[in-house]
Amino acid sequence: MIGVLSIGSQDLFGAESSNLMEQARIKRGEGRYLEAIAIYREILKDNSPDSSRVHREIASIYKEMGEFKIAVEEYEKSITDNTPVEERIISHTELGYLYYEMEDFARSIENYQKAIEYDRGDWEKHVRLGDIYREIDLYDRAIGEYQDAIKFNLNAKEAYRGLASTYRDMGLYEESEEHLKKLLSIDREDVEGYKELISIYEKMGKLAKHLTTTAKVPHRWAFYHDQTGYNYRLPNINAALGCAQLEQMPSFLKKKRALAKRYQEVFNEVGGITCFREADFAKSNYWLNVLLLDNAESGQLESILEVINDNDMEARPVWTLMHKLPMFQKCPRTDLSTVESLAQRLINIPSSACLGEAYV
Repeated sequence: MIGVLSIGSQDLFGAESSNLMEQARIKRGEGRYLEAIAIYREILKDNSPDSSRVHREIASIYKEMGEFKIAVEEYEKSITDNTPVEERIISHTELGYLYYEMEDFARSIENYQKAIEYDRGDWEKHVRLGDIYREIDLYDRAIGEYQDAIKFNLNAKEAYRGLASTYRDMGLYEESEEHLKKLLSIDREDVEGYKELISIYEKMGKLAKHLTTTAKVPHRWAFYHDQTGYNYRLPNINAALGCAQLEQMPSFLKKKRALAKRYQEVFNEVGGITCFREADFAKSNYWLNVLLLDNAESGQLESILEVINDNDMEARPVWTLMHKLPMFQKCPRTDLSTVESLAQRLINIPSSACLGEAYV
């Protein structure tokens, strides 16, 4: 990292070394990197007591040149048993950032942790470590690092920002909002903080709408709910329509049963498929008419649905089984092999009462 060395300090390097350091700095500023490196290596031949800083200067040049592997080697040379603690902290920090740029997150984390071991109160390194954990989706660890940063600095804005971002990524928008407000209480002119807060409110609004409309994921025919949802959509006009429809229930049932009978007649001649029929002891309202593929045809479900929907006819599979939804996957359940078999073979076909009017 440019500027780490105290260039020109005769107390550290002596007159001759200081002159070499100045020459190296000039060469680097001119973009003559290899010449600068050669001068730094001349300084190292004199067993400079500050060799750790010189190796870091060489490493930063190689990093600037895109020679990351050599830069890593130079940073590692800057860390020895004789290296002062303060210098080790700097080397581990810069090496940690280099590994981060190389997307070697494990080694990046390792070096930041070593730097923190020497100075646990360095809240900025806790924030940096939290950022890395968040980037690789280790959210609990990220939260822990941000919270440690706040322990050492109650006004650590970036720690609050990190917590807000982590909770946002986890879908915990209220917690994200809380920490953004804390950030803005520290700095009321933080424009990015306000932008992030607005973004959170937009996400909260979309989530509220999603949850209050059964949390159904949009799809041409499949019914899939990714969270526990609710159905709060019944304005008064809809309730009035519902009452009017109840008055027509006998007529609807007659038409639905007529439609079901017609389906049974048609599909009775089709092989590999069975049309649902009511049991002898019951009388069905045929709310939905259902086709059941034979076991041998279960692998054809999606292709059949695609053909039907592509021809402007609505057909869909059975609703996604509850234990297949993410919020219920860990819940206790018994053997569900029968229902799983049915779900792979059932096709719901058009069942509106108006379709049965012609067959009454």
